Amino acid sequence: MASANLPLRLRSNIRDLVTSPTSAVAIRTASLGKTIGYPISLDPEWPILWTALQPYYDDPATFIPGIARVLVSWCDVFTAWLEAEENEDGVERLLEEMRPVVKVVVEILTTGTRPSTAWLADKQLFVIGLPKAALPPAGTIHAGLSSDFLSLFTPAPSSSTHAPVSTIASEDPEWADVSIEPQIRTPAALPRQSIAAQESVSDRLPDLALIPRPEELLRRPPYWLLVRQDTDNRVVVQGSHAPSLECMEAYLKRWCRGNPHRVDRVGSLQFPFF
Repeated sequence: MASANLPLRLRSNIRDLVTSPTSAVAIRTASLGKTIGYPISLDPEWPILWTALQPYYDDPATFIPGIARVLVSWCDVFTAWLEAEENEDGVERLLEEMRPVVKVVVEILTTGTRPSTAWLADKQLFVIGLPKAALPPAGTIHAGLSSDFLSLFTPAPSSSTHAPVSTIASEDPEWADVSIEPQIRTPAALPRQSIAAQESVSDRLPDLALIPRPEELLRRPPYWLLVRQDTDNRVVVQGSHAPSLECMEAYLKRWCRGNPHRVDRVGSLQFPFF
């Protein structure tokens, strides 16, 4: 829910990164709705989120893109969980409890340092919790949400590790000693996402609009690359993964700008990719 009380930059980011039909969030929620068979209702209370989390974002321009990354990751993890064959029982249980509309709310966590999710059966809605802290890297967000989904519909293990033992003994010859052998129950293994689902997520390149700003991105580089300055206005970037280089090329073309205050008309930087 956008509000006129929000800064103009935030309202613009909400429009471009969340509500726009071409945004990554809108595309992922639409795809998730087709997978589960119900439309997704997602309308965060942006003024409340901004008021609570503003102190943890030095640059307001990173606020909406950060939350958008969480929403995209949540949709990807949820879709992978739905498509995994080993989660059939959990999916059936969810569909039985779910209304014809999948309602998702975004709230503020009181504890924790990473986003988390939960299913509230009594209210029939999903909750995405945001920490009162700077968001962790995308890999941490994805792994944490995956762990949450694995435990959402997993039955709690029994407090007893084996069946009770009963022994009937009597001096009456017609009675025989009857004993029930203990049944050792091994804990059920946690369901794992299908390999195909994991590969589909890992092979997907990030959306350019959701990649952090250059100065923020350089604090935690996602790839191993070789960058060298060849001449005064030529920077060479070398890497082993061609799709990643293509993504970076588009990213640099978007953010690199000439300095309008320079009067010596130095040529723009060149970025050959190999």
